[in-house]
Amino acid sequence: MTGCYMIINLYQVGVQKKKSFFKHCPPFSSFEYKYVLHILILPESYFRATDSLSNCDITCSPWCFSAVRKRFPKVLKLDGKDLPPPIGFDLESPTDLPTKQGSYFMNEEVKNLVVRFLEQYFSIYDSDDRQGLLEAYHNEATFSVNIAQNLTLVTNYPKYHDYLSESRNLVKVKDPVKRNKCLKQGKLNVVAALCNLPKTSHDANSFVLDVTNATQHLLSFIVSGIFKESDTKSDKPPVRYFSRHFVTVPQGSGIVIINEMLTITNATPKQVQNGQKQTAIARQLNVSQGAVSNVVQKHAQTGVLTQSETTVRTS
Repeated sequence: MTGCYMIINLYQVGVQKKKSFFKHCPPFSSFEYKYVLHILILPESYFRATDSLSNCDITCSPWCFSAVRKRFPKVLKLDGKDLPPPIGFDLESPTDLPTKQGSYFMNEEVKNLVVRFLEQYFSIYDSDDRQGLLEAYHNEATFSVNIAQNLTLVTNYPKYHDYLSESRNLVKVKDPVKRNKCLKQGKLNVVAALCNLPKTSHDANSFVLDVTNATQHLLSFIVSGIFKESDTKSDKPPVRYFSRHFVTVPQGSGIVIINEMLTITNATPKQVQNGQKQTAIARQLNVSQGAVSNVVQKHAQTGVLTQSETTVRTS
């Protein structure tokens, strides 16, 4: 009879102490696990057999209402009065989650531009000297790093001590002075902050790219994946998951980063495993220079993206 409307009239309940009535009452205990109750009647002649309850409207009593709902979450009517609809998270019918999608680029031209950008960017970022990234940032660029550790994932990797002092996680960093300090402004400060972060080796096989906006004046995209900290002395260097949100604008013969937000968290075992497999994005990162040049010329002709938006400026 689960799910149907039932009317339970408890004439045999008797009177017990008010606050323990629902907790210890045998009839409630037996019904609790067998049925889904929708209508419940508590007779006045028995339930209100004491002076203290004789004039009490139990539907207005907080202790009674909460006790009923705790035992029977689906109750809709109590002593003839409608109750507020229950708050629940049950799905009316089984729902399949959307299929996991890969990278999103809007179109093939934008895909080639973004892939080429990231190929050059990470080749410098993973090198021994990140100073070469100076020309990749706008003079007024801003940058922040956010550490969002997932405590449910237990790993043997070292904690995030090298990052926490500069983390601008707004959930944890409440002091406005520290928030402002952790927001790096100007390309010199940005690259200096990048140089202070641990040396890395990114796994291009794990990359997922999403272009969020592409116009003649602005190109923004997100890249996420995993990396290893390559300067550690451990035999098993820490593997982290990252997400970088780049906002770029045209400048001179290339594009420069005007805003970047880096988020670092734990890599799940599945992410580490998937990162070891060859994926489509790894092949995309091998786009030849000649192919990129052809795309540049095509954009210059169509005006979708100007030529100045197509090349990362590096020293």
